[in-house]
Amino acid sequence: MDENILSELKKDPGKKIVIFGAGAGGRVVLQECARNGLDAAYFVDNRKKGTSFEGKEVKDPYDLMYEKENTLLILVSACRESLCREMTEQLEGMGFSSGKDFFIPQTGRNYAPLTLFDPLLGYGRMPEKEGEKEGFRITPGRSRNAPVIAVLGGSTSDPTFGNIVSWVERFAEKLRKKGFDYTVCNGAVAGYCANQELLKFLRDVLPLSPELVITMDGFNDASQPRTEEHPFYHPYLADSLKKLFENGNDSSLEINGKIGRMTFGAPDRAERPAFYLRTLKALHGAAEENEVRHVGFLQPVSSMENFSAFPVSESVRSFYDAVLAERPGFLLDASRILQWVPEAYMDYAHYSEKGNEALSDFVLKSVEGFLKLPEGKK
Repeated sequence: MDENILSELKKDPGKKIVIFGAGAGGRVVLQECARNGLDAAYFVDNRKKGTSFEGKEVKDPYDLMYEKENTLLILVSACRESLCREMTEQLEGMGFSSGKDFFIPQTGRNYAPLTLFDPLLGYGRMPEKEGEKEGFRITPGRSRNAPVIAVLGGSTSDPTFGNIVSWVERFAEKLRKKGFDYTVCNGAVAGYCANQELLKFLRDVLPLSPELVITMDGFNDASQPRTEEHPFYHPYLADSLKKLFENGNDSSLEINGKIGRMTFGAPDRAERPAFYLRTLKALHGAAEENEVRHVGFLQPVSSMENFSAFPVSESVRSFYDAVLAERPGFLLDASRILQWVPEAYMDYAHYSEKGNEALSDFVLKSVEGFLKLPEGKK
């Protein structure tokens, strides 16, 4: 738990803890509270009021106004930085003060901020360490010239999600324990879909000369908002480009004549499952032509399981059913592998450390036959 939050509670131990955000981030914050011997009274959430979450009541944020003044410590939790801002603005509009009445704990940001504008992919993340590549978390192999395994995906593979160890990190640890010598380059970024993975593969992964590329996706492709008739462009990218174009659309913006408007290309009305499979096949084909082995995984999602504690929309299930009906051989079905793992999910799509542990085992077993032990090892 952040030191400033603990300090505030030491000053006034009688304050009631309330978590704003009844989702994956809220669960992480609740768990962090428990690790520090604290408990939350209830959750507040704009969309889930009147329900229960983690055995606690979920109220309307405006119910906070009925609490006695200076008796609350509100912990804001949301996946995206933009949502955290919206929630803090809402609290400020209600008269609460940041640093006194409410805080955003580091655990409340479910993944590290996305701080790079990327004109091809929409957004990315600054490298954490000197020498690392933009958009990758790198786990080096034992030897200097260890071959590369690259991983692409969204938040379920993102190395910064939820302040817990990702399945990719577990996978890298298990490779080493089994005697394999590989550098694992995790290029997964929260919110990415298969089309962004394809572009990142062509631009950023191929120059790494990987031996194997692993994709872990499906949920974002089923559920993320889409740019109407232009599914290749993530809405975040479309919005950013529009703002940049509008701000810079003057007489200096020209190539062979003044640029009159922006285009996202010819309309594409493909249904989500067809577009997803087409995109993955393009990535797979590009990998094969460059002598890179590609193994794709249709990621676990709670709605596909028989006893899901976190059901999601029927549209996600329909997407998965359609993809599985046409599944190519390189795309392995991991959609239900966590259904017998207790407490595998943090929410409808994201995995706990137990879930990540099981997923790393599944991935390693699936790709182990393609990997090479160093000379002299059996």
